[in-house]
Amino acid sequence: MTFSGEELMRREIIITMNKFRNPSTFYRAINLLASGRVDLKPLITHRFKIEDSDIGFKTLQRREGMKVLIVP
Repeated sequence: MTFSGEELMRREIIITMNKFRNPSTFYRAINLLASGRVDLKPLITHRFKIEDSDIGFKTLQRREGMKVLIVP
């Protein structure tokens, strides 16, 4: 990827990157979920049957939902 440093400064664009991941972070997150200390269910805003998956994708495209779950 190439970009102009001048363009970044002119438009006041900030780029933040993280190349390295700490493997323990993944395991800590899994443990938090498994222990019930973090509940992700409220993040699921819509549920659709698999035959209505096209509606689910359109919901996401229109940015009307945070997480759309497609269930069999």
